[in-house]
Amino acid sequence: MPDAENDSKERLGRLVGSILIAEGLLIAILRFLALVYVVASQAYTADRFRTPLRSFIPWVVITTAASLALVWAGSFFRRAPDGAWSQIGLDARVDLIAALLLNVAALVWAVSGLIRSPSTPEASLTWVALVAMSFLVVVGLVRDMLRRPPAD
Repeated sequence: MPDAENDSKERLGRLVGSILIAEGLLIAILRFLALVYVVASQAYTADRFRTPLRSFIPWVVITTAASLALVWAGSFFRRAPDGAWSQIGLDARVDLIAALLLNVAALVWAVSGLIRSPSTPEASLTWVALVAMSFLVVVGLVRDMLRRPPAD
């Protein structure tokens, strides 16, 4: 029976890795499209009301860092789905903790969005999907961090 348990841990690890990579890519795509929209809207704004370019730089840096952290963390789980935490170094563990904190923040945000009672069924479904994905990632990351490496 240990093989079935190990197989389920591998599937969970691969799923968590896939979700982390998808989250990182979606954040990058959505933020890039939002930036394009904001910059394009600046073309129709009078010069005195335009937002200076330097105010966009922190936004781009934070988006890039969050996206890279999520994709990098996801790659650990895709390569070692049965125990990424025990097989990586300190820098990578910091990245997994950052991915965990980002998903905890997303989970809190999604739950508060559900509590505020969204205006449409599609919005409710989106919040529920975000809750489910973030919860699954948080559980997978915590489970992997608490897991002891197998004794040889």
